[in-house]
Order: sequence, then C-alpha cells, then structure tokens
Amino acid sequence: MPRFRSSAALLVALAAAPVATAAPRDDLLRAAPPDAAVVVLVQNGGAHAKAVLGSPFAEWFPSSALGKQLAAGLKVGDARDGLKAVLGALETTPDEVTRDVLGDAVGFAYTPAAGSGAVERSVILIRPRTPATLTRLLDKLNDLQTRDGELKAVEKRDHGGTAYTVRRKAAGGDEFYALVGGVFAFSQSEADVQAVLDRVRAPAEPSAWGGRLARLRLEDAAAVVLVNPRALDAEFAAKVKGAGPDERVLLARFGEAWKSLDAAGVYVTLGEGIEAGVALDFRPGDLPPVARAWLTGARTPSALWAAVPDDSLAAVAVRFRAAEVLGLLRTLLPDDGRAAIDVTLGNTLSPVIGRDRLPRVLDALGPDWAVWAEPPTAGAGPLPVVVGAVRLRADGPRGADVPRAVERGVGFGFEAARVAYNAKHADQIEIEEESAADGRITTLVGEKAFPPGVRPSFAVKGGFLVLATSPDAIRRFRPPSDASPATTGEAVVARVSGTAVRGYLREHREALARVVGIDATETGRTLDQMMTLLEPLDRAEVVVRGSETGLRLALRARLARPLK
Repeated sequence: MPRFRSSAALLVALAAAPVATAAPRDDLLRAAPPDAAVVVLVQNGGAHAKAVLGSPFAEWFPSSALGKQLAAGLKVGDARDGLKAVLGALETTPDEVTRDVLGDAVGFAYTPAAGSGAVERSVILIRPRTPATLTRLLDKLNDLQTRDGELKAVEKRDHGGTAYTVRRKAAGGDEFYALVGGVFAFSQSEADVQAVLDRVRAPAEPSAWGGRLARLRLEDAAAVVLVNPRALDAEFAAKVKGAGPDERVLLARFGEAWKSLDAAGVYVTLGEGIEAGVALDFRPGDLPPVARAWLTGARTPSALWAAVPDDSLAAVAVRFRAAEVLGLLRTLLPDDGRAAIDVTLGNTLSPVIGRDRLPRVLDALGPDWAVWAEPPTAGAGPLPVVVGAVRLRADGPRGADVPRAVERGVGFGFEAARVAYNAKHADQIEIEEESAADGRITTLVGEKAFPPGVRPSFAVKGGFLVLATSPDAIRRFRPPSDASPATTGEAVVARVSGTAVRGYLREHREALARVVGIDATETGRTLDQMMTLLEPLDRAEVVVRGSETGLRLALRARLARPLK
C-alpha cells in the first residue's frame, strides 16, 4: 500500500468532526497541555456536515457558475477515489469514521519553539464515540504499514500503570499514541503523550482551556482556535528586544494591552449563514485607559445607518470622534510621529480652519461617520454614486462656529481643486451653488474633467457634512435624528450586498468596461469574474460586539441559499 496511509488517516481525523456535547469537549480540553500556546477545537462537525450537505445551499451550489468552476478545477473525483482507497484498505467507511472513530470532538495543541534550545511541541487529541472501533482501525493501520515496511515495529510501553503505543518508523522519528479515559492522544513526543495520560487520570477539574472557551463565549462555535497569550510572552519579548527604536515604542504600547489579554480565539459558527471572527478577553483593570475605551464596553451603532439607502451596494458606518483618534495616535506613536501629526495639521488645516478654532472643530467631528455607494440613477452614467457624511457637533461654547468653519474649509478645498485644474487644462471646471431650506449645495461641474455622471458636491445639512459624487445624492440625504442609537452588545460597522452588486454589474457591465478599463474586453471579463465570485453571497456584514471584559470582531455572511 502507498506510504501516505498514516498521513491520510490523520487528515481524515482532522477534516471531519462528529456530534459533540459539552462533557466530551471538556474531556478533550482537560487532556490538552495547559501551557500550550494554541489549541484548535472542532466540535459538532458531524452534525454540521450532515446539515450543510443536505441544505438548500449544497443542492444549489454545484449548478452555480462558481460551483462548476470549482468542480472542474479541484478534481473532486480524484480526491474521492483516493479517500475511498485509504478507507477501503482500513476496512472502514466514511460514516463509521465520522460516527464512531472521531467521537465527539477533535483537537490539536501546539506550542512553537521559543528561546534557546526549545523545540516545538504538538499533540492531536480525539474524543472517540466508540473507542473499540478506533482501536481496531489503529491495529489495522499498524499491520498494513508494518507489512509495507513503513514501520519497523509497534511496541507497548507503560507509564504509571497505563499502557501507550510506540510506532517505530523505518525512516526514523518515532510516533506515540494512547487511548485512555475516553481520549485518544497522538504525538511525536513521548513526554507529551505521557503528560496527557497524567492529566486524564487526575481528578476531573475545570481546565484552563475550558475557562478560556467560556470567557470568550465560544462554546457553540463549530471550530475555534484558542490562544494562550502567556505561552507567547517570551516570543513577544524577543520581538520587542530585536525591534528598532521607533518600532519598539509602538510594540511597548501594544505590550501594555497584551499583558492584560487573558484569552483570544479565532472562530467559525454555522447556521443558516456563516460567521467567522476574532474574540478577545482582557483584565480591564490592567488596560491603559485609552486602550480600555477602544477594546472593551458595549457598542453603539452609528446613527447614520438610518441615512444609508437599503439598496446601497456597500457601506461603512462607525462611531468615533476625530479628537479621540488623534489622541490614540499620539499615545501609540513615538515623539517624532506625534510631532509629524502636529506639523501636518498645522500646515494643512490650521491655515484654512484657523489655528484657534481647529481644536474645537476636531473635537466636533463625529461621533457618527459613514461612507456608502449607491447604484446610479437612470441616465446618470455607469459609475456608482459615492456618499460620505459626518456629524458636526455644535454644542458647547461657540458651537455654531463649527459648521461654518467646516463649510468654509471644504469650500476652500473645492475652489483650490478648480483653480489647479483650470490652470493646466483648456476645458474649465465651474462651481455651482444651489440654495435649499436645509443648506447650500456646492458642486464642481466639468464635462471633460470628470467621468460621466460624476459631479463632486458637498453641503452642511441638518448638522452633518455631506460629500457626494452627485448633488442628487445630497438632495436625497435625510439627516438622522439627534437622538443617539441605543447602546447594545453589537454594532454593524460595514456591509456589502452581493445581490445588489451583481445586479449593478449586470446592468452596467458594458458601460463600466468602457469607462473603467483601457482594454474594455479584459475589463469585461474581470467584471464577469466578480459576478461569479459574488454569486453565492446575498449579504455580508462586519459586526463588533463588546462586553465589560472584551471585544469580538466578526464577518457575518448570509448566502444565496440557506446553509442549514
């Protein structure tokens, strides 16, 4: 038989995971090395796989353009035949492997080599549902590889009264495994397998890894990579020591947050759609105040979501004040970096806004910001309409000065752009102004200067600075109410509509290819490929969830058909 049997069998073990319950998962996590740097946990995989394979999405996807491309390129039949040969040699079936062998959870613990003389460590852990089936398949694998000459011998050894197995490989590098207390452990390190035996036989206590999983609220994740920050402290310290002076300042600031980080995880959850993200858990009392404000606490969605059209192609809407971001940058950057910020502001904005007025303007910019893209209106050209808006807080002493200062400053920028263009071109840009009850719209007009349908415009409207590539978008803009959105545990900060983008590209493909690309044919093919890649996606959102001790940043996708 081929020499890939051992690797293939282990890949099968890691690729499919069976139905899990809390107790088997906890058994596996108690067996994991408490000082490991990373533990990968896959649970409920069998149930998830069964649901996904029988879902409307799985039924539809092979008939989609992307599904057909992937099927042609991945050679699924060859992979299926190879897997069938491996399982046939072991006298088992995929159902038996997923149902009985892999058990209720699959894990992988890893620690990189850090420091002089250190070696990397790893151990594979499986909680088999039917241990006897796993034992039978291991015996069959050992017999086949011994007859093929891959193994010189298979030996039994004892550790504290518990047996474990040594696989003596002909090419060198022994492998060790044990099945004890319902947990299977496999490693190239004998000491690591012996340590698993010790932990499994010890009185059952909550594991550090189980505690991290609970604090991160990832117990229901289909797959999660758990990180133990303390196991990486030495590696981080070495990076700081080897960094240059400027980089060392930034790393030192980052290190203050790192020291307070108790747990981190990268995860995937499956439902009708899919969510993938990063979760962090801190000791808030150890965080610097500036970092605490950004990394912990409940989240408030931007009020400007109320102004974003439902048919927008893509949008970003966040909450922060410009002065807060500048304060964070000044905290993170070295002295010359902070000086560069002050010089830039002094040379660019101060002459326009006014040196004394600039601090008030920066403090008044925000907290609501948004940028979005809308489909173009009929006859307006193929390019989407891009709109940006920011709230101008006019409270406080002389608050009314802020909108006027911002309007003058942006108007100066428009005028400077007009003069710069007109000085170098025979055609000329003009400025048009339109008075309205809720503000004045200023627009740059130049048929040759801008692509079809693009007329850069701005206005201060209802307490917001609004900029757009069309004055019509500013006319349509409806300022959200002054009332702040409710503070919740979750805030959407970005979204993309795959359905809307595909419809837009389909409708404007030919005109876009002519306007955007030098080679219209090649650009058209690129747009076609974009439509193909977006076909499975209905909508995607980036969400931020906050709590008293941590933060979660996730990408949430709703697919063209339900995944379950």
